Amino acid sequence: MKYIFLFSLFSIIVASCTDPQVIGLEVQPESDKISISSLDESNPFSLATKSADSVRTDEPLVALIGNYESSNFKDVSASFSTQLLLSQNAVDFGASPVLDSAILSLVYSSYYGDTSIEMGIKIEQLDESIYYDSSYYSNEVLTASPFSTPLEYSFLPRPNTSVIADGDTVGQTVLKISVDQIGQIILDAGTDNLVDNPAFLSFFKGLKISPSDNVTSSILYFNLKDAGSKLTIHYNDNLSYDLLIGSSAARINHFEIEENVDLDNIYGVQSMGGTELHLTFNNLSSLRQELENKVINQALISFSAENNTDLNPSHPSLSLVRMDSTGTTYFLADILEGQAHFGGVLEDNQYVFNISKYMLDLINGTYTDSTLVLVSAGEAVNANRTEISQDVDINIIYTEF
Repeated sequence: MKYIFLFSLFSIIVASCTDPQVIGLEVQPESDKISISSLDESNPFSLATKSADSVRTDEPLVALIGNYESSNFKDVSASFSTQLLLSQNAVDFGASPVLDSAILSLVYSSYYGDTSIEMGIKIEQLDESIYYDSSYYSNEVLTASPFSTPLEYSFLPRPNTSVIADGDTVGQTVLKISVDQIGQIILDAGTDNLVDNPAFLSFFKGLKISPSDNVTSSILYFNLKDAGSKLTIHYNDNLSYDLLIGSSAARINHFEIEENVDLDNIYGVQSMGGTELHLTFNNLSSLRQELENKVINQALISFSAENNTDLNPSHPSLSLVRMDSTGTTYFLADILEGQAHFGGVLEDNQYVFNISKYMLDLINGTYTDSTLVLVSAGEAVNANRTEISQDVDINIIYTEF
C-alpha cells in the first residue's frame, strides 16, 4: 500500500501578490522542502473504507428510484414515499362522478447510471401515516400494500431531454403513469374525507414507489417540488382535479444497501448511506517534531478520483469532517472561511481541501483524535460513487522562526 505525505517549506516574501500563502512557491529551493513517504517506512497515515450510517432523507430536494450493482462498491436500491395533498379544501366531485383517467406525473431532475435499459416500478398505498415535521432516515421501512390490481409500469427513462416550445426550453421531461385505480378511490372518497388535508390523509396516507425488478441499470432523480409533479384526475368528460406532491407534502427517500461486502480492498465514497473513507494519522509525535517552532500558513490535502466515467461519474464534490473516539463527526473549522476557501470540488480528477486550521489544532494538541472522514456531499439526493486513489498528499506551507 502506498501513501505519500509531503511537507513543503516555503518562505513568505513581501510582494503585491493577491495570495500571500503561496508566495515564493515557484522559487523555493529543494533543500528547503521536506518529503516524508510511506515508501520510507514512515507510513504517516492509513486509509480505510467504512460503511456509512443511514442518512436523513425526509423532504429531500429530489426523489430517487432505481437500482444498480457495483463491482467496487455496495449494490443499492432506491425508492421513495410521498403524501398526496388536496389542492383545495371542501372538494365535491358531485353526484356519481365518472372517471375518465388519472395520471401521476413526475418531473425528471437528473439520473445516475445507464438509462438505455428499461426500468420497472411498482406503486403501492402506504399503510402508515408519514408526517412533514418528523425526521426519517434512509434505512427506515414503511409498510405499504398493493392496490387490488397491482400497479406496475415499465418505461425507458428519458431524464436528459427537455421540453421545447417555440425553440425555447420550457421544462424537463415528465414521466406520466396511468393510475386509474387511485383516481377511482379518490372519486369514491366522499365529501367527509375531502374536507381538508388532515381528513384526506387519514383516508389516503400516501404512495410508495419502488423498483419492481432486479434490472441493474440506473437511478432516476425526480423533482417532486416542481409544479408539474402531481396526480391529476380527469372526470365527467371535461373536469379535472390535481393532488399535489410538492409544497408541504411529506416525502421520504428509502435506500436498501448491500450489507455483506468486504471493504478491505475498496477505497472510496458511496452516497445513499454506502461508504466513507477514513484517514488516520499514525505518528503525530513525528509530525509535531517536524513542525516545531513553525507557523502553518497553509495545509492542503488532495484526494484523487479514479475510474470516473460518464455512466458512473464521481461526486461533483465531497466533504471532509473530523471524527472523535466516540465516532461523532464534526465540521472542520476551515469550512467557516467559506466553501471556496475550504474546497472539495472535483477539478482535474482531484478533491483538494484547505485544512490549515485543523492541522494547526492537531499539531498543538487541541484534538486528542486524529481521524478525518471523506464523505459524500448531498448523499441523500444522489447516487454517485467515487473511487479514491491510495496515494493521498498533504502539502504544508509554513514559516520558521
